[in-house]
Amino acid sequence: MAYSYRADVWCDDCGRAICERLKAEGKAPADPSNEWSFDSDDYPKRAGDDDESDSVTYGVRLQDDYATTYDNTWEDIPDDDLELLARVLKTTDEVGDDMLSSLAEQEQGCYVDNVWYTWDEIKHLWTDWKQA
Repeated sequence: MAYSYRADVWCDDCGRAICERLKAEGKAPADPSNEWSFDSDDYPKRAGDDDESDSVTYGVRLQDDYATTYDNTWEDIPDDDLELLARVLKTTDEVGDDMLSSLAEQEQGCYVDNVWYTWDEIKHLWTDWKQA
């Protein structure tokens, strides 16, 4: 098992030492076991699977000027960007809901990967989201 921290991979001993140092400095997240609640730039995350199963999950990172959140629970990768955005609307957490609500309130477009989608191109996805 290893740790991922600041775009690098660390061995178990080094990863645990970094965690301990950050805890001592008061820089540890409130719940380090909830790895979706923090970024690996801020605190080390476990890299790999303790039970060494062959299961693979996929997901997405949502980010704006104020927050970042992750969803790594998907079993497959969507076929296209609009399908990805529709899936995000169905599966995101409270932080993601806030980001997506802000887009809808401002009728603002967004980037999916490096492609900009105008509000007119994506607004139909919010119709289903509001009904859910």
